[in-house]
Amino acid sequence: MAAVNAYAKYQENQVITASPGQLLVMTYDGALRFLRQAREAAKEGRETDRTYNVLKTTNLLLDLCGSLNHEASQELAASLMGLYRYMLDRLVDVEQNGNVGAIDEVERLLMSLRDAWAEADRSLRCADAEAVAVGV
Repeated sequence: MAAVNAYAKYQENQVITASPGQLLVMTYDGALRFLRQAREAAKEGRETDRTYNVLKTTNLLLDLCGSLNHEASQELAASLMGLYRYMLDRLVDVEQNGNVGAIDEVERLLMSLRDAWAEADRSLRCADAEAVAVGV
């Protein structure tokens, strides 16, 4: 029990100390984890577990929609909103029609976005570190 509490505290500290970019990547990681669990549940015929994990992914996609900063870049926000809506539609297809292949499609899209945001966050943190090092 103590190990579980220690791990929960570690995870909580990770979230509290994360940069906005790291939080975004964590959200993508969570969505990807739930998609993988949904695919596995579908393969094993566990429809309730599949639905649960698709719903968890859907909730994270809705969080991503809500976190878009339209003031920073209307064009980027609109493009991402379109992608998120498309992925949400594909997840509805999983649940309404049993189209498990849509899970793979959403996973590819999420992975691509996750990798791009992770690289952008790394670049930003490196630039910030360099600015601090030179005293800017």
